[in-house]
Amino acid sequence: MSNIRKDKDPHRKLTEAELLYYLENDISDIEFLSDDELELDEVCRDQTNDNVLDGISTEDRENEDEDLADEQEGPEEIVIGENDKDDRGQFEKEKENFAKIHNLTEKSKIRWIQKDNIEYETRNIHWHASQPSTLVVDLPAPVKFFTKYIPDKILQQMADMTNLYATQQNTARFPSTSLTEIKSFIGIHIIMGNLQFPRVSMYWHRSMGIPLVKDNMPLSRFYKLRQAIHIVDITSREENNQDRLWKVRCLYESVRRRCLKLPLETNLCVDEQIVPFKGQINIKQYVKNKPTKWGIKIYVLAGQSGLIYDFLIYQGSTTPFSPIYVKYGSAAAVVMQLSERISESNHGLFFDNYFTTYNLIQYLDSKHIYCVGTIRANRFANPRLPSDKEMKKIGRGSSAVSISKDGIVITKWYDNKAVLTASNFVGIGVADVCRRWDKTRKEYVQVPRPEAIRRYNSNMGGVDKLDFLLSLYRSYVRSKKWTVRMITHAIDLALVNSWLEYRTQAILLGLPKKDILDLLGFRMEVAESLIYTRRAPKRGRPSEQIENRVIRGKKKVEIRPTNAQRFDKYDHLPQYDDKKEASRCKNQDCKSRTHIYCQKCKVHLCILKGRNCFSKFHSN
Repeated sequence: MSNIRKDKDPHRKLTEAELLYYLENDISDIEFLSDDELELDEVCRDQTNDNVLDGISTEDRENEDEDLADEQEGPEEIVIGENDKDDRGQFEKEKENFAKIHNLTEKSKIRWIQKDNIEYETRNIHWHASQPSTLVVDLPAPVKFFTKYIPDKILQQMADMTNLYATQQNTARFPSTSLTEIKSFIGIHIIMGNLQFPRVSMYWHRSMGIPLVKDNMPLSRFYKLRQAIHIVDITSREENNQDRLWKVRCLYESVRRRCLKLPLETNLCVDEQIVPFKGQINIKQYVKNKPTKWGIKIYVLAGQSGLIYDFLIYQGSTTPFSPIYVKYGSAAAVVMQLSERISESNHGLFFDNYFTTYNLIQYLDSKHIYCVGTIRANRFANPRLPSDKEMKKIGRGSSAVSISKDGIVITKWYDNKAVLTASNFVGIGVADVCRRWDKTRKEYVQVPRPEAIRRYNSNMGGVDKLDFLLSLYRSYVRSKKWTVRMITHAIDLALVNSWLEYRTQAILLGLPKKDILDLLGFRMEVAESLIYTRRAPKRGRPSEQIENRVIRGKKKVEIRPTNAQRFDKYDHLPQYDDKKEASRCKNQDCKSRTHIYCQKCKVHLCILKGRNCFSKFHSN
């Protein structure tokens, strides 16, 4: 620190050496910010020397002030050790090798072909065909899909750490929780997302409450669990652990492990997602153009169907980017990092102008990943294209291209305003027409559209579709704890992805559309299966209000349990009812009447000398 000079201008831009020093000594406030702050070197805030000197002893400050009094104005100097120079030199060599391997061009060396009426021929690509990972021969229960993302191992850890946290905090009247109770707790949260009552206490209301909820957990116990819920020991964080989401990391890694095993679709997209949250956390973002403006940002790699294949949670300067990727821009580093998931060649990848850079397209081309992205022209060394005024005179639907000597094509299309895309495989190509509203003529008109625009519009909506599905039945949580918000979001992600898996397998098996559960029905079955796992409902007469699946006939309505509940082989005990008349046996093809019923499934099943329908009904 003795070689840092105090500058009279506190707003002077810091040098590269100074920034390196501040980073190494943990006194930097450099962050990757929102859409408007795109480059890593643009996100440095001004720092005064007073803040820098806070960590120096009084004696050192007095000596340094004496030295500074004799110095003239000039750039600050920092002594860099030999080891630091060696590390930086090694890094620069790695960067040069990376650029050579992927044929990356510096911005100053980008050259555009100077020809009028130039045409770009679309590359002929044999696209990668998506194949199911395993042969589909049967359709598992909905809860089986869900437990692939969040298995019992994670839930058992959640139960153990919740008990530990309650003990550490000396929580009064907190009986130890268990795997069964944690499953019920998650199932209740899923039901709350489905029904979305305005108050949590309404689910336990004496007349309007939900029996599936209030019969399995008291309201006070629900609040106690939500207050104490944890997945890790809060006292076990390592000193050098910079992960700001370490309290929920194992849960998200469990979800991500399943996502990484899914077979990829042909066309993929990268976009950002916001987890709604306005509480206290230092990685909270504000994105003005998003429906959900405040929250925690997640970068997602998804397919056209909305299925997630990989994701990366943004956490400022500690986001785990590869150092080589960050050198080409923090936004481009997101796509580079997520594209590591694409192991096979000949996939399509689409992203918006926040991510698109010239070197990113070159990098993807070297991996045989073919991309289209909207762009900001200043990132591409201002390609040779007609101005907006010139294209407006030509008319709506006009288009032009500019091609670099590296084979990157820029397509400019004028609709209501100019739209620019960059690609490594398609330009105007086979143009089609799209329907647009004409304000002057007050009618719909047909507007010519380049192939690059058509492909982008068709394949860019995967993450938006995912956000839509999440917003339909988002788990209701009103809590200032970011851990609770992130836990429920992980559960919602797992439910949406597992439902998309379930629907894909059901279609492959050729099930009729009416027999395929929608997202709401799927969530209800998962919730019911979690609540009833290894647990029998309250003893007594069967309640007619229990939310079981209903099969409607022409005249009668039969109440049946879900398959997951029916075949789980736990707590299926026969009971004798106190009705005056016997009820019809619910086993298939049995017409007998009986007073015996299953206390868990709430269906009557006969047990006779020559026939045991109770056993047959529960055998898969």
